Amino acid sequence: MASTGDSNLQVETGETVLLSPESQRFSASYKQVYPRSIDEIRSLLGPSDEAAKALKTHQCGCASHAPIALVPPEDLTAKDKAIKARAKEIAVQAAAQYVRSPDPSRLAQWKPLIDRYIAIGNPSIWQIALADIEVFDGGTLLVSASTRVLNANNIKIHDTGRIKCQGNITIKCQTLQGIRRIISHPVGVLTDCLETRERTDPLGRRA
Repeated sequence: MASTGDSNLQVETGETVLLSPESQRFSASYKQVYPRSIDEIRSLLGPSDEAAKALKTHQCGCASHAPIALVPPEDLTAKDKAIKARAKEIAVQAAAQYVRSPDPSRLAQWKPLIDRYIAIGNPSIWQIALADIEVFDGGTLLVSASTRVLNANNIKIHDTGRIKCQGNITIKCQTLQGIRRIISHPVGVLTDCLETRERTDPLGRRA
C-alpha cells in the first residue's frame, strides 16, 4: 500500500472542498512525479500486488485483451503521419491495459513501444497523500481532473456525502466505507483498498 500523509480531512455538512494541486490548502500534501517507464506508472496508478492477485482469482485467470497490432517503437517518430498516429493510438491502448491488468506480463511485447511513447511525451502525475478522510452528510469532496492518485489511510463517506472525481483517478487506502457514493461518471475510478464495507470486486470497484 502506498504511503499516506499526516493530515486528516473532514468535509462538513453543506461544505464543498476541492482537492487540486493549485489549492494552497493542500499544496504540502501534493507531489508531482515524472515516471520514466510504464512499470513506474503502473506502480502509481495500477493495483497493488495483493489486489492484482485477488483480481486474477476473481477473474478466473482470464487473459488480458492485448491490442490488435504490435508495431515497432520507431513508428512513433515516423515521418508518415498515418503511421505515427497509429503507433500512438496503439501505445495509448496498450499502456492503459498494462496499468490496469492484474497480469501485465501478458502485455510484455508492447513495453518497448509504451516506454518509448513515455520517453517522448515526458508525462507527469500529480498525487496527494492524506491520512483519514471523512465526508459528512451533505458534504462534497471534489477531486480535480489533474489529481491522478489519492492515497489515504481510511475513507468514510456518510449517507448523503459525496466524492466527485472530475477525471480518471486511482484511490488507494486501507479501508473505504461508502464506495457507492463516489461519483465518477463519465470518467473512471480505480479503488485499491484492503477493506470495503460494500459489495465490490477485489479492487474495490462496484460489483
